[in-house]
Amino acid sequence: MNRDKVTLIPYGEDPLALLAQHLLADYSEQLPDLTSETCNAVILVAEAHAAKRLRQHLLQQAERLGHYAILCPKIISLRDYIKSQLKKSANISQSICNQHQRELILFDALSQHRNLLGSGSPWHLSSDLLQLFDQLTSNLNSLPDNYDEFEQTIATAYGLSVEDFPALGQEARLVFTLWHAWHAQLNAEHVLDSEAAYVLGLNAELENNTQQVYIIGHHHFSEAEQHWLKQLLAQQRGHLYLHGQSRNTPGIEHTESDYHPDMPVHRLVNLFNIKTTIKTSNSYNDFINHCFANEEMFFKQRAAEFAKCHASTATAKEIKDKLKLLFCKGHEEQSHAVELQVRRWLLEGKENIGIVTENRRLARRVRALLERADVPLHDLAGWALSTTRSGAVLERWLECIEEDFSFLPLLDLMKSPFIFSQFDATQVKQATYRLEHDIIRQENIARSLHLYKKAIQNRAEKLQWSSEIAALLLQMLNNLEAASALLKPLLYGQHSALIFVEKLTESIKLIGMTELLQNDAAGSRVIEMLETLNHSAQQYTLEFSWPDFRTWLGRSLEQFVFSPEPL
Repeated sequence: MNRDKVTLIPYGEDPLALLAQHLLADYSEQLPDLTSETCNAVILVAEAHAAKRLRQHLLQQAERLGHYAILCPKIISLRDYIKSQLKKSANISQSICNQHQRELILFDALSQHRNLLGSGSPWHLSSDLLQLFDQLTSNLNSLPDNYDEFEQTIATAYGLSVEDFPALGQEARLVFTLWHAWHAQLNAEHVLDSEAAYVLGLNAELENNTQQVYIIGHHHFSEAEQHWLKQLLAQQRGHLYLHGQSRNTPGIEHTESDYHPDMPVHRLVNLFNIKTTIKTSNSYNDFINHCFANEEMFFKQRAAEFAKCHASTATAKEIKDKLKLLFCKGHEEQSHAVELQVRRWLLEGKENIGIVTENRRLARRVRALLERADVPLHDLAGWALSTTRSGAVLERWLECIEEDFSFLPLLDLMKSPFIFSQFDATQVKQATYRLEHDIIRQENIARSLHLYKKAIQNRAEKLQWSSEIAALLLQMLNNLEAASALLKPLLYGQHSALIFVEKLTESIKLIGMTELLQNDAAGSRVIEMLETLNHSAQQYTLEFSWPDFRTWLGRSLEQFVFSPEPL
């Protein structure tokens, strides 16, 4: 079927519905099995949740064609697809390091150049440097071997002379030195950086594949991806779907510096130098153009101008019904307003409701309010493990080690539902209550397992505690003491990253935490994180201190995301 290599989809229309229509038309002879070799199609989506909606559209549209069941083609992310192509290539002899292994390697390289860091922490710098190095790699750039040449390149890019360069000199030397140290470290370990492997995978896909590739939801491509996409389109294997308009559309006049959301689409269309069939603009597109018109006019004035231009049609009323602006005094008022509006829409029979916010605190509050009203919510962004109860209990355990079991982290730990799986949960609560009220408060003991146990023996006789409560409390504290003995020697000196992870994993098993974490959705992600850190530490041997280990673990709890299933 003759069709544009790049398909533009106006705002207000569903790109996934159009893609489903095209797929069913392109492979009508293969229906209902779109997984066979004769189909030979793969769909690359930007977001994992789009796959489910695309399958729904395929099934709904296939039913209209008389097919009441359908086997959908492979739907995968761009990076996962390229990773699968790299595995098929026989040209890669090196192992590929994951994100955590990369951090360990870069931390090692940074530690060897502390004179460049001053008082800064290598961990805090590693994330930004890895992002910068990834951008250099994915945009097909490398740094010169000579620093003077690199300095001249940077000065030219900023429009400066080398004499005026000192203001940027420290940062330039830092990047130059660490870039080469990073690659020297990779070469010494005979490993391949994951971003470099991704670029190789893009080339491998062009050499070894004949699949038809449908790409949807992507608007930003690195230079390496642009090169791959150009070749893909030239091979007549690529189909790119973009949501928006090209600036070449008649009636749309905007400059290159404009902030209109269509700018990425416009740049891609010009980059590939491909003519696209201009679709008739709809009312929603017209509205977007008025909203983002680069004019010195207030939003209210632009809205009035739009209403005036469309006074003779139903467009103004349609947009008015769809768009509402609400001023809120604070996050709590905003959260309740969102929750109320969602429940109103549900009562009206609306089902496809989305909430978009960059404020994670607001998102969690809205989720709590909706769940309290028995409204399930599927959080697509997910939460960092550090914000979950399972992540918090791990932090409390380590704080107990560091603070000689100070009563605050100790009570938080013992009140957690993720500890002491070997004991009855009700009895654990009763014993913890006695520890808090009769020992910590009455005896005024602030820390030390030894002092807690000594006071328990004394108070048990005075207060005539039941022998079961006293015995259980002592057994609980003995377990904590035995587990802490694994980690306390690591508080001082340098130790391997593997030892840190292994001892931590062993300690949480001793206090009955592992089993309970495995039975919890977020907790299982914590166990998965520890297994990933263990694997990375096995692949790259590195020694560091307890504070460095705590930073590494804390960063990992931030990086690993837990996405709860809807109720």
